[in-house]
Amino acid sequence: MHTINYRDLAMVVSSTPAVTFDPVKENVMAHQKVISAVMEEFDIMPMSFGIVAESAGEIVSLMKRDYARFKSAMARIKGKVELDLKIYWKKEAFKKEITEVNGAIAEMGEALSGKEEAAVYFDKISLGRMVEAAAEERRNFYHKEIYDPLQDIADSSLKKEIVTPRMVLHAVFLTAREKLSEFDLKVEEFHQKYKDALAIKYTGPWPPYNFVNIRINLTRSR
Repeated sequence: MHTINYRDLAMVVSSTPAVTFDPVKENVMAHQKVISAVMEEFDIMPMSFGIVAESAGEIVSLMKRDYARFKSAMARIKGKVELDLKIYWKKEAFKKEITEVNGAIAEMGEALSGKEEAAVYFDKISLGRMVEAAAEERRNFYHKEIYDPLQDIADSSLKKEIVTPRMVLHAVFLTAREKLSEFDLKVEEFHQKYKDALAIKYTGPWPPYNFVNIRINLTRSR
């Protein structure tokens, strides 16, 4: 690995044949290992996996052409890292909380249990909608309880897509390095408060993948 410099910016690169690199685990892990090593000492703007330039000159031209964009992006993330938080309901807690919101869910579930699928098809659709509405109400509660206080510590944050019924929250936070301990303590506080109901997966620090939106015009593997 080495760097190619332009003014006060540096691109971390390696020499390689002009081939397409498949995003298999080995290649992606090698890419991530370099990023992790660099971010221990420097602010880093991560690029997508598999970007290949024809020459060092092309990289210098890129940095010269997009210098203002790169500097602006680096200013936004200076001294900051990304933290990832996923929160899930534990199975029994999920059932308990949604039925507390809407008692008809338990009653309807029992009434439909054991009946032929064709006979209760539309009733099950209605039940599913009731469950989702109740879950969303509880998500809103937890978002105010957990997401909002963490958002106050972070410089910026994004809510990600809810991908499973028992997912309460998936969010990423751009956080100053000097506030990491404060953020960690707040997450631990929520873990202790809600450990009987929620499973919390908290990872980082990561490079600010979700807070940099730079597209560069070089050859890129598919």
